[in-house]
Amino acid sequence: GLRTGLDIAKAIALGARAGGLAAPVLRAQRAGGYEGALAFLRELESSLVTAHLLTGSRTPAELAQAPRHLSATLRNWIDELV
Repeated sequence: GLRTGLDIAKAIALGARAGGLAAPVLRAQRAGGYEGALAFLRELESSLVTAHLLTGSRTPAELAQAPRHLSATLRNWIDELV
């Protein structure tokens, strides 16, 4: 599952249009209450902004089109899906 902003950015870059991360939010809420959940979501947002900045993407659609650096194994697996 998705656990971090980087996980979300990778999923978008690989073509995902939706994803869920209820478990990490609930864990953060259980550990720190409302403020803990809010801090987790702010960190998530910060990570996504960083991914957009580093790839030169202003939107998730642009992030999905950003150049990818994939290992040969992952590239072959993706090619087989298409």
